[in-house]
Amino acid sequence: MNCNAFDNMNIVYVTDNYWPRMSGMAVSIDSFCRELKKKGIDVHILAPDYPNAKEHDAMHKDINIHRFKSLKIFFSKEDRCVSPFQERKISDVMNSIDPAIIHIQTEFNMGRIAIKYAIENNIPLIATAHTVWREYAFYIPILPGFFRNSFVSYYYRKFYMNIDNIVVPSKAMKLYIETYVQNKNISIIPTGICPEEFSGIRKRGKVVESYLGMTHSELADKDILLYVGRVSIEKNIPFLIDVMKEVLPHKPDLLFIIVGDGPFRETLKQIVQDENLEQSVKFTGYIGREYIRYMYSIAKIFVFASKTESQGLSVLESMICGTPVVSIGVMGILDTMKDNKGGFMVEDDVDLFAGKIVELLNDDILYRKKSEEALEYSKEWTIEKRVVKMVQQYYNLIT
Repeated sequence: MNCNAFDNMNIVYVTDNYWPRMSGMAVSIDSFCRELKKKGIDVHILAPDYPNAKEHDAMHKDINIHRFKSLKIFFSKEDRCVSPFQERKISDVMNSIDPAIIHIQTEFNMGRIAIKYAIENNIPLIATAHTVWREYAFYIPILPGFFRNSFVSYYYRKFYMNIDNIVVPSKAMKLYIETYVQNKNISIIPTGICPEEFSGIRKRGKVVESYLGMTHSELADKDILLYVGRVSIEKNIPFLIDVMKEVLPHKPDLLFIIVGDGPFRETLKQIVQDENLEQSVKFTGYIGREYIRYMYSIAKIFVFASKTESQGLSVLESMICGTPVVSIGVMGILDTMKDNKGGFMVEDDVDLFAGKIVELLNDDILYRKKSEEALEYSKEWTIEKRVVKMVQQYYNLIT
């Protein structure tokens, strides 16, 4: 499909979640927009303002980013929502861009405003469903437990009523959306990874030392397990702590590094302290996107236990650095690690999970095989290949 069909056309991405908020959604938006730009397609991102947004945008002037006043979300300190009072300003910016397609990334204020604008101006709408909101409804304390699923169901049906096409990153996410939304064109297009972002991993210098407070010689003696992502209760990190406790008797030099931040971090630190595991667990906090690859490259195994992932991008990021993965095999991970490529998927069982880690650490031939497999398999997941499918979706909307 020739991208010349998009000459002099603009595509607008609208979202209530974007940098500097660290999330898989922000990575997805950024990856698609940058690759679309390489193909000569103009993309604009409409996103909420954050306290550090100006610093971020100043370093990324190659991307068309439009910020709007936002509101704090009282039940999630990291997140913000575009103010509903910004509708007029958003419409003015949309008018100046004159979008051929609007691509919605979140189901909140920005998405609702974009739907209204698109209907009024007869603009095709496409939306990516990134999140299994049913598993996150507990964050809304004002909703009684019995009412949350009903609310999510009602909200989904109403929100997607006027969307022309829906994109999801995995088969599991497609099945999830279909429980709420019928008679819609739903396409599976996972987010790809950009190989250039993970090159130069051997040039890490003192970056790792500064985040961990350990020298390279000290780290060289460790069997490092790594988690990268939001530090929140739904990521199931206490399960990984339990796994680590099972592995420690077999591997006394084990070190578990937790990269990221979130509302569960202090609770998790307390768990580590109560279990007397401070010497075996390190918290780095938030690490800039440009440095993440260094952490993947020093790890022996990437571990992941979330059971709510629509895809699991960090799993693929680990693989492109040659680091094998052990993960609970549910939801989007079933697509991402199909046939145990680049590691092992296991059931939700501490002993089974720990057993695979010990097996990898004890068997050099198996470890090398899985490391090489991870590198090779990651080539199937480049953003370039995914963008081709997304562009076809756009083309179908305008022809």
